[in-house]
Amino acid sequence: MKLRHHLIAPLLLFCGLASAQQGINHLAAACGDGPFCDLPGGVYLNAIYRQDRETIARIDRQYRDEVNRFMSDRSKNMGFSEDDPIFAMIGNVFDKSDVFVSGAANKYLYEFRHWPVACRKPGATEKTFVDRLPDMVDVDEYGATQVIQKGEIYKASYVTNPEFFRLRDQVGSASGAHSSEFRYNVKTKRLIYQGLEQMRSKYRCDSSEVQNFERGLLAVTTAALAEKPELTLSDIFAPLLGESSDSIPGGSADSRQSSNNTPTAGTDYQRSTSQRSRTASEAEALAKAQAQARAQAQARAQAEAQARVQAQAEARAEAQARAQEQAARYQQMNAELAKLSAEYTERLAALSTRFQQDMQAATTNEARLAAQQAYQQETLKLRQYLQTASEAIRNKWLPAESSSSTSAPAVQSTTSSTANEAAAANRQQMNAELQALGVSYAQRIQQLGDRLRQEVESVATTEERNALLSNYQAQVRQLQQQAQTETLEIRKRYQQ
Repeated sequence: MKLRHHLIAPLLLFCGLASAQQGINHLAAACGDGPFCDLPGGVYLNAIYRQDRETIARIDRQYRDEVNRFMSDRSKNMGFSEDDPIFAMIGNVFDKSDVFVSGAANKYLYEFRHWPVACRKPGATEKTFVDRLPDMVDVDEYGATQVIQKGEIYKASYVTNPEFFRLRDQVGSASGAHSSEFRYNVKTKRLIYQGLEQMRSKYRCDSSEVQNFERGLLAVTTAALAEKPELTLSDIFAPLLGESSDSIPGGSADSRQSSNNTPTAGTDYQRSTSQRSRTASEAEALAKAQAQARAQAQARAQAEAQARVQAQAEARAEAQARAQEQAARYQQMNAELAKLSAEYTERLAALSTRFQQDMQAATTNEARLAAQQAYQQETLKLRQYLQTASEAIRNKWLPAESSSSTSAPAVQSTTSSTANEAAAANRQQMNAELQALGVSYAQRIQQLGDRLRQEVESVATTEERNALLSNYQAQVRQLQQQAQTETLEIRKRYQQ
């Protein structure tokens, strides 16, 4: 009886199998300088490379022991005793059905789609596994049925080379393979999965190391699957019924063969009566176990649904609070920028007035040229001050927030990080446009100053010079107003 990978996984999730340990490698002593020894889980990967079945079997047992320990710990935390039949059934199924090297093979085949396209040999194909779990149905006392939860649909696509087609069909499933960072991975599994994920960044697919690894993986996994005993119904339900597999209908092959080949004459009626009595007792016990499992499943489904609703409400409230906080920051930033703009306009007007007075007081072309140069230098300093102060205000009210998402759950952390990156890119674009605008207007004011100098040198009377100065100041003020208008338009466009 073949159990699908995604049917075993929910049993482990139910038990909350999460490894709190951290570290690089706890499989065994470092394997030295052999292939893949530099990767997490390198001892196991090197054993596959060398087809060292003894080391592979030892680490497979270590993996099962880790899972069983966490199952036992979690069952105690959830109020179940060590001999609870439900957890005994889960552990029994896991012990008899799981061959970890097949899980490692499934992970490698599933990750192969991320390797470079050049690694795909002629005839390589993509195959998608699709599976749907049955609907959860509630039956009332009158026999009426109601679907309370639709069966989930699982899909996973594998890209494999021809030599792995058969193994892919044996170990692949609609669940694909989890990431090494999956929260319910025990430590052995996490380390080996990390090594398989990092292999493609440190080794070429056409290297001798990877080619020998693939041959070893194919050989040891095929052998392990061939040696794995078939899982029967008796293996699953024996812990629930508290009997040996030989006493359960459809039990071990030996018991079935024995009962068929060694009949006892004259005892047909007694044997039939005994079998009916035993079957009724077993059916009643099985019905009770199934009812208990359904009740627990429904309670978990309701608790998970309530938790999802609560999490969604909290996420919405948090998003609304962040939006309000951001709007307040933009409002305060714009107020400070407006104040800075007013200060800039006032100081520029004062510079223009003083420049006009200096030009009127100048009696020689040298004095007028010196006044103009001094004015241009002061104007340049003022523009630099405006740019520096504006950038300081923006950095004050729109700081980087990449570190704020580290304490949030994984999904919220990813969303917050993406939003922060988009906001940073938005600010960078806005600052680039503002800087280009400032350079453009500075050049135009410089051109006005150069033209003023030429015109002043060509006139002889004070009245003509004053007229030129008045016209210059009017043009400068007009450029300043245009610059302020365009600056506000740019900020509004990026802050929407």
